[in-house]
Amino acid sequence: MDLSPYYRQIDKLTERIHRLRRDIDKLDDIRYQMQREQQERHQIIERMSASAARFESIPHVKSAKALFDGFRSGMDANLRPHLDENYTKINQQLIRDIFQREDEIMELRKRIARLEEQIAEERELERRRVEREREEREREAAAARRG
Repeated sequence: MDLSPYYRQIDKLTERIHRLRRDIDKLDDIRYQMQREQQERHQIIERMSASAARFESIPHVKSAKALFDGFRSGMDANLRPHLDENYTKINQQLIRDIFQREDEIMELRKRIARLEEQIAEERELERRRVEREREEREREAAAARRG
C-alpha cells in the first residue's frame, strides 16, 4: 500500500502551519510597530500640550488647547479599539487555522500508523503462508524420496 499521498498531505499541512505562523509573526510585528507609532504620537501630543500650557493665559490659546485635547481623545477612542479588534480577529483566526491543521496532521499520522500496522500484518501473514508452503513442499519431497 502506497502511503506517499498521506505523507505529501502532511507535508502540505505542515507548510501551511509554517506559513500561518509566519503570518502571525508579521501581524505581531505590525502590532508592535503600530504601538510604537502610537507612543510617538502621544509623545508629540504631550510636547504640543506642554507648549500650549505655557500660553494658557492667552484666551484664544485656551480654546485651541481645548479643541486639541478633544481631537486627541477622539483619535485614541476611535482608532485604537478598531485596530486592536481587527488584529485580535485575524490572530485568532490564524491560531484556529494552525490548530485545525495540526489536528489534521495528527489524524493523518494516526491513519498512516494504522495502515502501516495493516501492511505489517499482511506481510507477516504472507511470510507465514510462504513458510507453510515451503514446509509442505519439503514434506512432500521427503515423502517422495521415502516412497
